[in-house]
Amino acid sequence: MSTHTIPVDARRTEIWFEDLPNKLESALAGYKFDQSKDFEPLANLSEATLLEDIDVDPRTVIASGSKLSAAGTVYVKLQYDQNSKDAIFQNDGYPVTIRFHLDGEDVIIDGVEPDVSSFYD
Repeated sequence: MSTHTIPVDARRTEIWFEDLPNKLESALAGYKFDQSKDFEPLANLSEATLLEDIDVDPRTVIASGSKLSAAGTVYVKLQYDQNSKDAIFQNDGYPVTIRFHLDGEDVIIDGVEPDVSSFYD
């Protein structure tokens, strides 16, 4: 299966790119990533992993058939010894792949896949 850079629909290319950053960011802001099973690899990094922010780079959008994805970064706060007066906090960021599809002109987030391999390096 080949992967190519959008346009998904050549008739909408100009409109799509014009609205892509806002629509993708808005859809991502409404996606409850930290309450989804997708967050589990991050939750497993510490006793209490808190989602700080998630960014997407709309310039990285690729299409594979009707499926779309984009690269981004998730920022978390890792907490260790949380019940201790010497609790340790560490801010960290990990690359993510954001999978989504279009419903008309709306962006629907299908999932966010974090890559936490650098934590173990």
